[in-house]
Amino acid sequence: RLALIDHGHLVMGGVVSDVTGQNGEICIVLGAGPLPLAQLQAALVGDTVKMDEAARSVKIRFTTRPDRQTEDVIGAALRVLLENGARISEVTRGQSLERAFLDLPTGNTPRT
Repeated sequence: RLALIDHGHLVMGGVVSDVTGQNGEICIVLGAGPLPLAQLQAALVGDTVKMDEAARSVKIRFTTRPDRQTEDVIGAALRVLLENGARISEVTRGQSLERAFLDLPTGNTPRT
């Protein structure tokens, strides 16, 4: 278990996989070439698929079930991307603890 504390206040706590989204979020960075976002969204109905075109990254948020684990979502996403000519540079599960802290909705900004 871990706790994220901002200026002495607990802002989030839980097990690392929950805080970082390792069991509910993947990020795929694409190289130069096609960005088949529509095909990916069609294949992952019910999941949230967001593209950051500047970073050439796709963030997919999903819910795991006994019959659908993180690896199943990664496989489905990569299959669609590769079949549509995308070039894969990186795949990550969840986000770093630092990114989880910075992305908190409480507007965490360092105070000087």
